[in-house]
Amino acid sequence: MARKKGKVRYAVVGLGWFAQQAILPAFAKVKNAEVVALVSGDDTKLEELAQRYGARHAIKYRDYDELLSGGRIDAVYIALPNTMPCDFAARAAHAGVHVLCQKPMAMDEAECGRLPAAKACTSASRSSAVTTGTSARASARAFPSSWSAPTPSASPPR
Repeated sequence: MARKKGKVRYAVVGLGWFAQQAILPAFAKVKNAEVVALVSGDDTKLEELAQRYGARHAIKYRDYDELLSGGRIDAVYIALPNTMPCDFAARAAHAGVHVLCQKPMAMDEAECGRLPAAKACTSASRSSAVTTGTSARASARAFPSSWSAPTPSASPPR
């Protein structure tokens, strides 16, 4: 799937309270980003939120690497519990996908050591950036406006 001019194609990884109450609604308000994929272990959340926010891809955690290598996304916004972001961030960075992370990306210094190596992974056509953030709107603004955003809805599923 080709990127729309001016829009960064995001996958939101993790569909808990923060993703539902803050991240997805914020992405719906930005002009230079669109949520094209959601990643979760919960089928109900995947189905309901993909429909609500117009995400074309509802991906289980086990299929995350396939999403990263498929050329369907430019960046991931990781909104997972504190113990999970490092693995998902490192995998995305190694795949050349930009990473924005809500939580601490690592639990300790040793785990953090995995990220600089991942951040250094680049290809001729894509560089990888790893950053933390607290706002999808601010995160979306971090990317150039020359890069190639959906509508908020009612209450989140469970």
